[in-house]
Amino acid sequence: MRRSRFMLSIFWTVVMLAILSEKSTGGAIFRVDTTGDVGKYISMVAPQSISRADLFPVFISYYDATNGNLKCAEGFEMFSIQNVDTIGDVGMWTSIGIQTVIKDSLYSPHISYYDSTNGDLKYVHWNGTQWDIEKVDTTGNVGLYTSLKLDTLNYPHISYYDATNGDLKYASWNGTQWIIEKVDTAGDVGQYSSLYKEDRYGIAYYDATNGDLKYAYRTGTQWIIGKADTAGNVGQYCSLSKVTNNYVIAYYDVTNGDLKKAVFNGSSWITSILDSVGDVGMFACCNDGMITYYDKTGGVLKWGNTSSGGGACDFGDVGGYTSCGEDGYAMDVAYYDFTNKDLKWVYTTMGMEESQNPQFTFRNAKLEILKNPFIKSTTVSYCVPDKSNISLRLYDISGSCVKTLADGEKEAGSYSVTLNAKELKTGIYFVKLSADNYKLTKKLIVMK
Repeated sequence: MRRSRFMLSIFWTVVMLAILSEKSTGGAIFRVDTTGDVGKYISMVAPQSISRADLFPVFISYYDATNGNLKCAEGFEMFSIQNVDTIGDVGMWTSIGIQTVIKDSLYSPHISYYDSTNGDLKYVHWNGTQWDIEKVDTTGNVGLYTSLKLDTLNYPHISYYDATNGDLKYASWNGTQWIIEKVDTAGDVGQYSSLYKEDRYGIAYYDATNGDLKYAYRTGTQWIIGKADTAGNVGQYCSLSKVTNNYVIAYYDVTNGDLKKAVFNGSSWITSILDSVGDVGMFACCNDGMITYYDKTGGVLKWGNTSSGGGACDFGDVGGYTSCGEDGYAMDVAYYDFTNKDLKWVYTTMGMEESQNPQFTFRNAKLEILKNPFIKSTTVSYCVPDKSNISLRLYDISGSCVKTLADGEKEAGSYSVTLNAKELKTGIYFVKLSADNYKLTKKLIVMK
């Protein structure tokens, strides 16, 4: 059971039990917030826990698109949720950090975000009694693609995009005031910024002018700028982390629809493909060897590591705006459900020391259709809970089988198949997944 480190009666105004969606081996999937269109522009952090039996809560900042508010959730299965900022349309491109300890051993969230009403970069933190909100940069349309880290004094540092000038900017608090710097001004640069701090401050970001992945790091008072990948249109949805002794960037290859990674070996960036099955890699998040991303073709959330990519762990057009983390004893992912417009969260208690590529073995079979009704094509995704002989067939309204989509023995895992409307007439069909101990059916509508 995770311990809350907040004075909940003071801090939070709404407490809700997350809806359990699916149990899996060593973990579970929950709907954290279902009130309206919620869960875009997610940022999540999981404080380091003391033991497996005494896990601390996760903290998730996100955007409420229905009301245009910045929200924050804290908890584990039982989540406490609050509207943090409700003035104007605020809360896109959030990034959250946690102050290690404040008085009475309580955690304090720090959040950077975009104020789209005024085009400003804003920042908020919990001071132990209330939220302190302030504007950091108001010069032009600024504050998109924020990424926040706290230093050893718990002072915030924020990388972000200046849409007016097409620049990458950086704001840091020195204890008295905000210091604003322009990091890169060469063309339209700075979208998808990802800030990382260990031995130095580094930023991965996208060069929209050239379609390149760039990286900047600070040495003294100067920023050193270089290119990590220039092969095609690459660098969107980039996420910077450090794995063992190497800096690693996970990112999306727009040209090929692949998830790629770039590893700095001390002198240059070495790039490789992590996943190329379908259109994959958007909303990539890399954190200490763990990686999550969206499979657009299958409409699934994928989860794995920076060595071999990942496998599906949730279905039904889910996996947008992923944010992942691990606290030494559990691994967590917060993400957006496109179908239901909900904020979801999945965790496994299998720590990184036990599995560098956690596989979610669901107790139940699953069958999902990405686009329904559809005109040109759709993707049928299904999950097999254990090794078995299965059949996946398409039937028309009269009950006649018109197409076999899959047949034979399948290992436990997730699969998907593309269905083309050119092979079918307009009308109602049924997709049936069958095995020895289960049968699932979904209605499918073809429109031409």
